[in-house]
Amino acid sequence: MFDKLNFTPFLGTLNLRLEEHSTKQRLLLTKDSALGVCTSKGYCKGLLFKAAIAGITCGVVLPLVEGYPDDELEVVAELNLRQQLGLHDDDSVEVNVFF
Repeated sequence: MFDKLNFTPFLGTLNLRLEEHSTKQRLLLTKDSALGVCTSKGYCKGLLFKAAIAGITCGVVLPLVEGYPDDELEVVAELNLRQQLGLHDDDSVEVNVFF
């Protein structure tokens, strides 16, 4: 499934907690607008969307796991985003999701 992003993901994800207005927008992401359902080995099943953070191509994965919080999402990229962007806990980032 990740081949639709045109990169091989770095092992691991950047986990983000969304602000209230972003949580409502997250709920608008649907299977119809996703690249597909991700079922890659080592990752939970989830909807996959093409995205970018600070000009870095990435993918947003919305896990299809019972009880997964509505205010969280996971981001995959071909590099360690946390390290590349110098992110620390509670830092803010802007994620642009493409439909």
